[in-house]
Amino acid sequence: MFYNRSVWTTFFILAISLPIRAENEVRGLDFLSSTPYQISLAKDITPDGSVVVGESFNSSGHYEAFRWVDDANDGVMANLGSLTDPRSASFASAVSSDGSVVVGRAINSNNKYEAFRWVNDANGGAMIGLGYLDGAAYDASFAYDVSSDGSVVVGYSFNNNFVAEAFRWVNVAGGDTGTMNGLGFLSESGPQSSQAEGVSSDGSVVIGHSLNATGKTEAVRWVDDGISMEITGLGFLPNASYDYSYAYDVSADGSVVVGSSTDSMTYVSQAYRWVDDANGGTMTGLGFLSGFSRSTASGVSADGSVVVGYASNGMDERAFRWSQSTGMESVEDWLSKAGVSTAAWIDFNVAHSTNSDGSIIVGVGLNASGNREAFIASVAEEPIVIVAEEPIASVAEEPIASVAEEPIASVAVESGVVGLTDFRNSLASQVSSYQTLETVFGMTLNGAHHRPLMDIAMSDGEHCGWVSADLGRIYRNGKGWTSLTEIGGCHDFIDQTLRVGVGVGRSRASIDQSSGGSTSLHGKYVVLEIDWNIPDSALIASVLAMTGRWDADIKRGYSIGTSSSKGNTDMESSALRARLDWRDAFSLGAVNFSPSMQYTHTSSRIDGYQETGGTGPAEFNSQHNNAKESRLALQGAYDLTAKTMLLGHTEWAHRFDSKGASVSGNAYILDAVSMPFDIEGNDIDKNWLRVGAEVVHTFSSKTRLSISSNAATAG
Repeated sequence: MFYNRSVWTTFFILAISLPIRAENEVRGLDFLSSTPYQISLAKDITPDGSVVVGESFNSSGHYEAFRWVDDANDGVMANLGSLTDPRSASFASAVSSDGSVVVGRAINSNNKYEAFRWVNDANGGAMIGLGYLDGAAYDASFAYDVSSDGSVVVGYSFNNNFVAEAFRWVNVAGGDTGTMNGLGFLSESGPQSSQAEGVSSDGSVVIGHSLNATGKTEAVRWVDDGISMEITGLGFLPNASYDYSYAYDVSADGSVVVGSSTDSMTYVSQAYRWVDDANGGTMTGLGFLSGFSRSTASGVSADGSVVVGYASNGMDERAFRWSQSTGMESVEDWLSKAGVSTAAWIDFNVAHSTNSDGSIIVGVGLNASGNREAFIASVAEEPIVIVAEEPIASVAEEPIASVAEEPIASVAVESGVVGLTDFRNSLASQVSSYQTLETVFGMTLNGAHHRPLMDIAMSDGEHCGWVSADLGRIYRNGKGWTSLTEIGGCHDFIDQTLRVGVGVGRSRASIDQSSGGSTSLHGKYVVLEIDWNIPDSALIASVLAMTGRWDADIKRGYSIGTSSSKGNTDMESSALRARLDWRDAFSLGAVNFSPSMQYTHTSSRIDGYQETGGTGPAEFNSQHNNAKESRLALQGAYDLTAKTMLLGHTEWAHRFDSKGASVSGNAYILDAVSMPFDIEGNDIDKNWLRVGAEVVHTFSSKTRLSISSNAATAG
């Protein structure tokens, strides 16, 4: 994927000025519409700087992909249409070297996102959907980059496991059709998710990110070895305090990758530049702009020598340009040093991409009218003088491969502004979905089955059974209710000595969270318990196994009360509990006391899902977490009458893990800008107490009623 320009000369000294645009300037690219919705974002640029692609609001109030071509009239922005008629939203991510092929995503006739490839032709160009990975359980695909000749497209699609997977689409025989193949994941057995963001000039190297074996997001690089695309993790910045990294762009030959990673000092991201070398690659942090604590690299020049991106600090963002000679400097400072006036701009927020030699940058800024407008900025380099003993035949210019979509600091909506902090808090609130699952599951383990089957099931000496119902009030990251109903049967293989039981149940929960969010889930579970009354002792040893699956409807709100984003997903959880009860170990007066101890291991998973609606609908990766817990309890029993017994218990619980499940994915702000996120799970209160009271009344040898109530401290 080279852009070749042949220059023949009969002289031995040839002056070559590499930048196509010689002007030192910055210009706005305008908008597709003059309506009040004046927003445009530039995402990618051709190697020679003559064609820019991105999206802007059209007259129908939708974002629509555009292609801006530099010409004698100071540039013309043309819309690229969409996959539907009447037109719906479309977003351009990348452009081929000659500007004739544009890729991105658009809403199709099924109201789903689909990756597209737009090809210029005599009729003004046509947009073709690329489809989805074979057997996709959820129809959604996104294209983020294209090779130099436009024949290879990369991005991600949901696969048949409802998991986001990176893809590489290859054009067939120069027509409109092609083959989309999944690129796989870093982890073969653990949590899985991957996304391709960039591709090398010839399409043989693909970069992006994937969940690794520990469940953390890690920058990756796929390389075509002639047989398959081999994936390699690029690691993290040295001594990162919390491991995550993303790759957003790659040089023309695939040897230089840029993106962001946590650094050694804080939990926030720092822009990096990874270079392939004899040691398998080295990742180097690029630092920060003065006054900013975060940075992200989103674009790199063809030879990997110039990096562009943005720095952030709370609500503020600033576009930057980095080179070996200058280090990191703001785009404004870069222009000012070249004598370019920036008076017509309030700020330059994000630099998305750069041309072949880093002399031209495109991105989004805030113009003098306060509107977010795509910009193109250029600073001409001094001519390079080459002394040659032979005529120079050609000069090759290499293009940039891709551009990644980046977050913005605030989002304007009808009723106010959603700030980055509020938006991040909204995303972080989704840890409550996992906590709701824990609560529902725990209600069965420690509510309906707070005592072994030897105590709760009624037996005739051979067969036994039980029926349970439970209702709980939740005050944990929200307020709501949870409930269950359960029925089970068991068999005494040895009367009152060996009991095996199987039960089935339904449980549900409805939790209201902050800012209008909520989680509602319902599902079924199966429980198996084996009790052994150890002979010649007062000990009961029991093992309980439980597994269940729930359907969840999740609504995520925003702090200023804008419309919510909604999603649906599946949750599943399994647990194994070992318990030992010592019946009537000692007495105090008429009260008999029975201590017990138990250990529980629980494994839970929330499938990934895509939200719809709201200010910033997000795509959430799957969540997986293991919990290990022990409990020590003391129960007191008092016979009120011959048929009625009063029970009271105190229980101390200890959780061995310190963090809940993390939340990661990509948010799509106003359907325009992609903001990847990876938020660490909440700290867990490791120790808590639970107290309870119970009334047990025996009607007959085969019928008994038990009513209990429990309350617990936070945990």
